[in-house]
Amino acid sequence: MEERLVLKKSVKNLLQKIFIMTIGILIGMILTKNNESLKKDLKKEIYETSYPIIESRNIYEKYFSFLNKEKVKQVSNNIFSYIKKEDTKEGVKLTVKANTPIPTLESGIIVYLENSRVIIEQTDGVKAIYENINTNNKKLYDYLEKGEILGESISDTIILSFTKKGEYYDYKKYL
Repeated sequence: MEERLVLKKSVKNLLQKIFIMTIGILIGMILTKNNESLKKDLKKEIYETSYPIIESRNIYEKYFSFLNKEKVKQVSNNIFSYIKKEDTKEGVKLTVKANTPIPTLESGIIVYLENSRVIIEQTDGVKAIYENINTNNKKLYDYLEKGEILGESISDTIILSFTKKGEYYDYKKYL
């Protein structure tokens, strides 16, 4: 009889915690949808300074690699060619031919994908930010090998920048 009471209390407490957590998530979603500055701050916190997702990928590769099915990937052995390089405050602006295939500079996971902006968390912990790239065939959380084609340049310029722990990182290591 006493065991039933303990079990009932445990189940009741668990359901109460789930209910409160669900309400908290819903309130957060409503506030984020209605407040653009909160949405921007949240995106920055999640995508640029949060837990490194690549560490989870490394654990997955170590223990569950037998689950991977081989896919055919388009890969480039070299860095793409650019016509002109111009330093910017955050990174580098490269002049390229329109529709130039852009390979990933290091292996990593896509952690942000919106319009023509892509953020890849690389295996070295650096987040590479690619702008002006058409990535129609890629999805959020895709894992890309070094040299795999990320997409094509939309115009004749692409912008690359790199961050580590929220601070801008020198791009010269990659180009």
